[in-house]
Amino acid sequence: MTKWLVTLLSVTILGCHDEGLNQSNEPSLIVSADWIELSWIGRTDEFCVNKHGEVYFPINYRTTTLSSMQTPLGEFDNNSTNTTILFKYSDQLRMLKKYQFTATSDDSYSFVLGCDANNDDLIAFSSRQEGDFEEGRLNGGAIYFFDRDLNYQKTLNLPGNNPNLIVSPNSIEFRDEKKLAFNATFFEGDNDLKPSGDFIDQNHATYGEIDIQTGNIEYKASISSSVGVNTTFGVFQTDGDNIIAPFSSMAEQLNFLGNSIEVPSYEVPQLDINYLVSFNNKNREINWVNTTLPTSNHGNNSAIRNLIKVNDGFIVVQSGGDRYIDNTFYPRFGLTDIFVYKLSFNGKLEWLKQFGSGSNDVGDLQAQDVDENGNIYLSFVFNGTILSPAELAGIEPGGSRDLIVVKLAPNGKVINHLVIETVDVYRSPLLKVFNGMIYYWVHLRDFIRTQNLDIDFTGKRRIYLMKMKL
Repeated sequence: MTKWLVTLLSVTILGCHDEGLNQSNEPSLIVSADWIELSWIGRTDEFCVNKHGEVYFPINYRTTTLSSMQTPLGEFDNNSTNTTILFKYSDQLRMLKKYQFTATSDDSYSFVLGCDANNDDLIAFSSRQEGDFEEGRLNGGAIYFFDRDLNYQKTLNLPGNNPNLIVSPNSIEFRDEKKLAFNATFFEGDNDLKPSGDFIDQNHATYGEIDIQTGNIEYKASISSSVGVNTTFGVFQTDGDNIIAPFSSMAEQLNFLGNSIEVPSYEVPQLDINYLVSFNNKNREINWVNTTLPTSNHGNNSAIRNLIKVNDGFIVVQSGGDRYIDNTFYPRFGLTDIFVYKLSFNGKLEWLKQFGSGSNDVGDLQAQDVDENGNIYLSFVFNGTILSPAELAGIEPGGSRDLIVVKLAPNGKVINHLVIETVDVYRSPLLKVFNGMIYYWVHLRDFIRTQNLDIDFTGKRRIYLMKMKL
């Protein structure tokens, strides 16, 4: 197994609230911003916002040298080869508090995968974690719980105490105050120590819910094959008794709830087919299967990036090259495009929007969310002229690799957008919508420039946390 490793030569974390920001009541502008400065790349795949508008931001990094950090909260030492820190920000993005996880053994490692908050002010984030930490010995997928003030509550470990099974809880989402839903990919391990029932294969994607009080896990479904199946970034969704599970696989045979899923023929067997499977959680019968077929080897990040439930269906976001969606062929504009589309509850395509430019970046680094009115928010990186959709066609990057944040109506029509100019973007942006405001995270280099924010930090890398209206 390959361990993820980033060498951190020295670290300085500094926050400068609203530096370079010109306040305005105009739309499409950033209203608040703060930053963290790193000498190398920190890793996170998610942050979360609670009902008060407060932000919880976990970040993980590894280092081969001892170093210290300067933060608005004071100085503290990084005395471990592996550190994960959970920061809390106010609704105005002022850093308030941090909780630091410290490894106590050199072979410990982790990276952050998911984060969510519920109405009882409970905060949860998931991590693929192994080794000895101050919170105890952790193996596989760890889910940590904190209260609103970042007081540590407990850790739940997926799938239990099996030291031979590695689990990545790719996404988590509170369904109510008592349950936390998750998607997880189970990697090879001891066949005698697997979840019971339908879930006995060596490589599989698994969906379930955790009882927060007892820690009991209810496994909903698992998809298995001989070559492995991966869950995607969006948590499984529900429609009454029906569960809609997203996954991807290049397998020629798939087993779902003891039934075989028909695998369609396609032209590029080295790429994953994307699947959405709807099944009844009571009688365990499959309702429908929706597939996306890649037809070129462009865009190896060809995956469902999110599955979001709205009032009358589901919003699906995926990326990649040429493909068939609902039996219609969509050629790519760049190397990897983004496809945003809506499915009804019975799996029928209602509309589709394709985003592409004359570059290879659009589909690789992106984020998305939906507000309470069904408006869709999408952000992506581009380094060439945007060619699609028509509402954005002709927009050119002002920096080397720019970002754009786009707001879509529930019918897919583009309402507004904001361009963020910069030199380079190191990881996918992260985006959350709360009370009509967009909370936005991005890791970039040298400068950041928008309509009302212009900051130069040549030769440095910064993580920006911003709050904007669109």
